[in-house]
Amino acid sequence: MPPRFGRWYYGWTVVAVCMLFQGILFGVTFYSLSLYATEWLNDPLIEVSTATVMLSNTLLMMVSGFISPLLGRALDRVSIRHLICVGALTTAAGMALMSVSTAFWQILVICACLLSVGIVLTGPLAAQTLVAKWFDGRRGTAMGIVTTGTSIGGFVVPVIISYLFAQTGWRTALLIIAAAMVLLIVPPVLLFIRNSPRDLGVAPDPPGSLQTDSISETPASTRHLWTSKAILSEPNFWVICGVMFLLASCFSAISLHVSPFATDLNIPKIQHGLFISLYAGTMIPAKIGFGLLSDKLDIRILLWAAAACLGASAGLLLIADSFFLFAGACVFLGIASGSMLPLMGNLVSTRFGAHAFGRVMGMLGPFNASAGIAPVAIGAIRDSTGNYMQGWLLILLAILPMTLLTAFLDRIGRSRKRMQAHAATLGKRPNPSS
Repeated sequence: MPPRFGRWYYGWTVVAVCMLFQGILFGVTFYSLSLYATEWLNDPLIEVSTATVMLSNTLLMMVSGFISPLLGRALDRVSIRHLICVGALTTAAGMALMSVSTAFWQILVICACLLSVGIVLTGPLAAQTLVAKWFDGRRGTAMGIVTTGTSIGGFVVPVIISYLFAQTGWRTALLIIAAAMVLLIVPPVLLFIRNSPRDLGVAPDPPGSLQTDSISETPASTRHLWTSKAILSEPNFWVICGVMFLLASCFSAISLHVSPFATDLNIPKIQHGLFISLYAGTMIPAKIGFGLLSDKLDIRILLWAAAACLGASAGLLLIADSFFLFAGACVFLGIASGSMLPLMGNLVSTRFGAHAFGRVMGMLGPFNASAGIAPVAIGAIRDSTGNYMQGWLLILLAILPMTLLTAFLDRIGRSRKRMQAHAATLGKRPNPSS
């Protein structure tokens, strides 16, 4: 299969397929969990409180986070295309089993044992690892584009699921979803995904201008430098952990409660999917924009902009008493959350290199997974107080430490300097213009 068709670089075909499988996976899991929660709260066979039902998201995030270091290393060493198919099949099996569950503990087991594996193998970690291998100079742009796949899924899939729930009930709908996942993900991945440009005998496109790129495609040197101990001793790693944990906590705390909060506002259930589509749809241009800007601007500025949008969302939620104010909060939430994946991907790839990307992103997983506690905390506040006001205020307060921690992010990074020094010891000359 040729790497180019005329001026078309094959890496963009890989990006398109990555957008497809991410969109389907995230659309039927994270973006639709709020819809599932409403169904479970109203199902006579599954008697749960708001806080308890949010444990499904918490368990899904935490287990996927803690297994991501192992699976992240596998993505750097084993065929990514095969692992993506395994993740899709595992998730489909989980959705089918969930459709026949009769108790909430069964749903929790399915989330922990099946859906968590699918999230890691067929989610952003796999897609961004592929992009890091296929692109150098425009890596930030490609990262921004590929991460829109999850948002496109969030824009389209919840509306479809809302319709299926209304027409067939949630159990039959999950069986339909499971079959669709297998048919829509596995064939395109096997046909079009290639693990790296080397599989086609070409170099990443375009040639990188950063010194990280000059050694990003030398796996032996990068793996030798970025051992687990070296990654954990890198200050930038811990700053990225802290900032992304707070951003993910605030996003998940709001997004998982969209449907219950809409219920509190007496908004009809059939319209709940529209709010999810609204913030997911807003994330699409936000991800592209943040991805493009991350190639040109100091990423700290972009993180501060994301924090400001998150603050606007929490502020509107505090005063929301109608469809339109809630919709406005969802728009700002979409802008803020749209920054997360492209900025995190760009931070990791420019400071640790493409061949260590899967490992570093995997090691970030357990820390990011802790954000799954936030929706449970917000649910507990709603159960105890009868509303979300104190929960939204808590999110607003969490923005301050995120803003302060961003200031400690090294703009160029000790990590890049260490990569340059290590490259020099291997007889490579770093580009002095970087």
